[in-house]
Amino acid sequence: MNAKRYSTEFKSSIVALYNEGRSANSLANEYHLAVQTVTGWVKKAQIIGTDVTGKPVTRAQFNAMQKEVARLKEENVNFKNCGRFAGRTSQVTRKTHFPIVQSLLKQHFKLMMVLRLLKIPKSTYFDWVHYTESQRQREDTILKALLREIWQNNYKAYGAPRLRLALADLNLHHGTNRVRRLMREAGIYSVMTRRFNKPT
Repeated sequence: MNAKRYSTEFKSSIVALYNEGRSANSLANEYHLAVQTVTGWVKKAQIIGTDVTGKPVTRAQFNAMQKEVARLKEENVNFKNCGRFAGRTSQVTRKTHFPIVQSLLKQHFKLMMVLRLLKIPKSTYFDWVHYTESQRQREDTILKALLREIWQNNYKAYGAPRLRLALADLNLHHGTNRVRRLMREAGIYSVMTRRFNKPT
């Protein structure tokens, strides 16, 4: 049997009566409710803070924010599409957690509340805000785009040695290890398989 559903207005009126001094037992008896139902509504309506505009934040809203954090975390770790990232899902990084903080701030949650929930130090967050890429990181971004273009133009057959030679033809001289790392970060790999010679 499905549980009876009550409107938000009805729940709010019960909470208001409780806050005016009525006991949970008397409200439950008068409105034919379970005492646990009344106390549950009261608990969810409890004010535990305010947002950036000064508007009260209830426990129910805070719980909803926790669920949103979990959802955003799941979305932001989906980029780990292969086993090489195994074991790093709980690591707090700018790539995984900064977008979550920004998303919650757009929903008018207080910064300190968000950082406390995500267990991120304030100094770490402001380091993220003022973060700028190094010269090498900017070079890596350009090289990854160039490697992908060469790779796609050659039927996705080139591995690290051939891609390194292709870069050298463009007067861009980089080691094979760096090319391999950039390929790994860009999800580039040779689709060619080595021919197997059956022994006679």
